[in-house]
Amino acid sequence: MTPASDWFTGLSGARLGCRSTREEWTGCRQGIRSASLARMVGSRPLRKGNAAGLPAHHGSGEPKDWRDDVLAHLRDVIQEADPEAVEEVKWRKPSAPEGVPAWSHGGMICIGNILKAAVRLTFPKGAHIRDPKRLFNTRLDSKTVRAVDFHKDEPVDESGLRGIVREAVALNLSNAKHR
Repeated sequence: MTPASDWFTGLSGARLGCRSTREEWTGCRQGIRSASLARMVGSRPLRKGNAAGLPAHHGSGEPKDWRDDVLAHLRDVIQEADPEAVEEVKWRKPSAPEGVPAWSHGGMICIGNILKAAVRLTFPKGAHIRDPKRLFNTRLDSKTVRAVDFHKDEPVDESGLRGIVREAVALNLSNAKHR
C-alpha cells in the first residue's frame, strides 16, 4: 500500500468504521469528509448565547494579560449586540494553537485577533457597514474589509461597537434573503 492509502484506510477504518464495498463507501464518504474538514480547519462551535471561549493564552503557559481582558470585554459587547451570534474557534495552527475567535450570524460578523500591541476586530464586510461613530481605524484602504484596533488602557466605545455588529448582522441577513 502507498502512504496515502494507509492514511485513507486508517481514517476510514479506525475512525469511521467504513468498509470497502461501493455502497458502504458512499454512505461513509460524508463522514470522512466532515471528519477531515473538521480536523484540517480546526473549527469548533463554542456556545450560543454567552460564548465565553478560552482566553488567548489558555494552555500555552503564558500568563493572562490586558489583551485577554479586552477580548473578553469585546466578546460580551458582541453577545449583547446580537444574542443569536455564534462564536467559533477557527484557524488553529502550530503558531496559534488556541485558534482565532470568529462570530457569525447569517454569515461572518467579525474575527478577533490578538496582536502584540492591540486587540483587533476585523469585519470581513466592513466596507459595506455604516460607521457613524468612526470606530473603524485600520484596514481603511481595503475594498471589503474594515477593522478596529483596541489598545491598552483605551476605553471601548460599546454603543458604537454594538451598532457595527448589528449592521453586520443586518447585512448578512439581507444578503441571505437574496440568495
